[in-house]
Amino acid sequence: MQRWRSDDPLARLPPREQEVLALLATGSSDQGIDNALVISERLVQAHVSHIFAKLGLPASRHPGIPASRSVSHRVITVLQYLRS
Repeated sequence: MQRWRSDDPLARLPPREQEVLALLATGSSDQGIDNALVISERLVQAHVSHIFAKLGLPASRHPGIPASRSVSHRVITVLQYLRS
């Protein structure tokens, strides 16, 4: 398990959300994460939503940016993970 600085927003994530985030960083899909952690895909989606909320990412894409030009929340989250 990775340890983050106390001022890092990733430090606020409980261990299970850290596991989900680590699997997101490997490119795992929701189904891949549920298989790896032996949890339901619905629970994976809930964890991902909680991670986004704790990192201050809105639930939907950024307003005013066309969907084709919008950056995936998963990509932003993984970049934060990799920078930590």
